[in-house]
Amino acid sequence: TLPELGSSQEKLNKRQTLILGYYGANNFGDELMLASLLEVLREKNKNSTDYSILVVNEYKEYNYKQWECKCFYPPTSLTELIIGGGAHIDDLDLPVYSFIPYLAVELSLLMLERSKNVNWLAVSSNSILINKFYIEKLSKVIANAQEFSVRDLYTFNTLREAGIDSHNITIRE
Repeated sequence: TLPELGSSQEKLNKRQTLILGYYGANNFGDELMLASLLEVLREKNKNSTDYSILVVNEYKEYNYKQWECKCFYPPTSLTELIIGGGAHIDDLDLPVYSFIPYLAVELSLLMLERSKNVNWLAVSSNSILINKFYIEKLSKVIANAQEFSVRDLYTFNTLREAGIDSHNITIRE
């Protein structure tokens, strides 16, 4: 169980930052860098940011409590990605990972490149798709996904009108 720090209201007003490194690998240099990094960031940002640390999973007995922030172990084997529900089909020009439709497509492509199962279940779209790069990437996902289903005929038709082959798309209400 990871420690909960601060109230829910405090968390709503804070930036969320993930720190990635070889933390927990029993390497004094990396741990020293993390300690210095957290000290400087906390001083600079005062109490405006919540930090989380992604630690390597080699040492399951890692003392994450020393950092007074959440620590996560990456999965050792990710064999499947499921994108479920919601308007995850949107080609708005926001190629950042905080924009779920972009993140979902990019993660799906990475998983497919590694021969992993990708499933999009009962997703929906915005009214029109025009970004040719997004449409091209989404088409690859649809063609190679274990399942790609949409929640309504409207989304199905939006994809077809964008020039996407609909043979691998099913409708799930």
